[in-house]
Amino acid sequence: MDYFKAVYRILRFLKDSEINDEFDSESFTAGHFGLTDRQWASTLERLLDDGHAKGITITIGADGYAIVSLPHPMITSKGLEHLAGNAFMRRAANLAKGIREILP
Repeated sequence: MDYFKAVYRILRFLKDSEINDEFDSESFTAGHFGLTDRQWASTLERLLDDGHAKGITITIGADGYAIVSLPHPMITSKGLEHLAGNAFMRRAANLAKGIREILP
């Protein structure tokens, strides 16, 4: 899966969890987002490093696999800004596409 799509879906999941006041830890997995375990771990690490999410702990086990702990996962203000920016860009792209289809 494309990195940016994965980021959007993960942040959206965290935002929706906050809105619904319910976090489904069984669905917060690599498979749910269409990622391999390695992609999952690196994507979460980047989200944490960039300040888009918090309350997630990633530990690389002796076997090289990532162990993800979810003491209190949540999206940050920076993550919300990222989602808002993506939504704006998507609307602008759709508008431009619509205009191209109308014009000869």
